[in-house]
Amino acid sequence: WSRRLLDQADNQIPSLLRAKVSSTIAHFSWLMGDYELSQEAGLASIELAEASGDDGRPYLARLLMGRSSSIRATGDYAAAFDLCARSIQTLREFRDSEGLVPALLLQGVNATALGDYEVAHALIDEGQALARKLEDQLRVGLALKFQGDLAYCEQEYGRAQVAYEQS
Repeated sequence: WSRRLLDQADNQIPSLLRAKVSSTIAHFSWLMGDYELSQEAGLASIELAEASGDDGRPYLARLLMGRSSSIRATGDYAAAFDLCARSIQTLREFRDSEGLVPALLLQGVNATALGDYEVAHALIDEGQALARKLEDQLRVGLALKFQGDLAYCEQEYGRAQVAYEQS
């Protein structure tokens, strides 16, 4: 049904609305195991958000973050890093602090996967500081968990344990 819905959408429906519908379809089709539709709808949502101009850029930043997670799950860490970098740039331009926190943390995870621990530290630390400023305890805890993962990768097991316990 979702493919039919996308096929029937025409240019009378604003691009940004079609991007949001495509994104929702991508998310739910992934959860239902239809990875082909998820990829198709996910790419379509990004293209539609880009076609929306400045109005679609804040939403595009979030779509790129989601796409980065999907790509990372396939093991393409470099592509995931590049997509998330685009997201972070846009979130900074729009001063979207609430969106920036998860993007920074995700990018820290991407950098860890690439073995760039110095960059990972900087990103996770920045995300954690911003989460504290926003009083977002969930993301502060996630940042601590990611710091633990990073310390573990660096074979700093004592530091990892402290971070995990604090999370």
